[in-house]
Amino acid sequence: MGACRRYPFSFYYDDNWLKQNKRFFNYITLNDFKAWAEERRRADMMASGQEVFFEISKELEFLEKTTNCMEHMFNNEPRKRFQLDDPDGVARREGKNYTQIFMDELTKVEAVDVVQLFYDRRFGYIEDPEVDVPLSYHPRWNQIADDIASKLQPFAAIHWRMERLEPISNLLPCAKNLVEKVQSINPEQNVNLFLLTDYPHLLNTSEPESRSFKANELKLEHHEAIRHVYQHLDVTLTTLDRPDRPVIDHELPTSWHIYKVPPHVKPYDSGVLGIVDKLVAMRAQWFFAGEPGVCGKSSSFTNQIIDDRKAASEAGHPAIRETVNMFSL
Repeated sequence: MGACRRYPFSFYYDDNWLKQNKRFFNYITLNDFKAWAEERRRADMMASGQEVFFEISKELEFLEKTTNCMEHMFNNEPRKRFQLDDPDGVARREGKNYTQIFMDELTKVEAVDVVQLFYDRRFGYIEDPEVDVPLSYHPRWNQIADDIASKLQPFAAIHWRMERLEPISNLLPCAKNLVEKVQSINPEQNVNLFLLTDYPHLLNTSEPESRSFKANELKLEHHEAIRHVYQHLDVTLTTLDRPDRPVIDHELPTSWHIYKVPPHVKPYDSGVLGIVDKLVAMRAQWFFAGEPGVCGKSSSFTNQIIDDRKAASEAGHPAIRETVNMFSL
């Protein structure tokens, strides 16, 4: 999993789950796998391979520029590409078992040593409820989230995903409704606010926080909506603690409070901020999110936060005052 990322699986996730469940399935670490492939290559017995791409549309270019970092390790057969229906369209998936379709197709090709699978992780292909259970993140990210949450309590987390929201004329009215909802929390409780958004709130650039949120999609309406939030609410944001890009505290708006997250690696990976932000939101007393299709886009990121908060609330966790409150028009 994530074999071509700069940093290994264990940098982001807790691999104890693998160790605890190894009696149910076989797995190998990336380092051991690479050593095995290299051993085969040096012995002039290079492993055979098959690249398999799962895509949801020929028009989407999410995987088009993907390069196989391990291509040189295998004698690969010609690449096979599969197009799946958009998993968000549940009706189109009824009666189809994509796991079986996948396995059936692989049995049609000559047996190979290694299958190299590429797919958009947001759209799974395995038809099993266990697949929907999120993997646990590495303890270091949980510790950072615990530290932020303990300093903010009591606090509300706000997740606003603006990417590809239509119509964008909704943004400012949504911002006003969000402010009203937040301000309706009992002012005597002195509630702090933690903001998660794909808007480029801290960058000296017009690039959005989300890699899939294109810069040319960032419009005046996005700026107006966030400006309204900043004018009426004090918020805490995260950024990477980078010596090469220091945050000048006195140059920030007075309504901003910045928590600098240690990156732990260099070159830096800004993706860890998404992990930390998600974990902090799970620990909030209140959680606000944009109503899907009106003030925000539905996402697995938001759903994971909500699911975790629901589970904690049902278990009687005292920190959860409200599972989720959707702001709208």
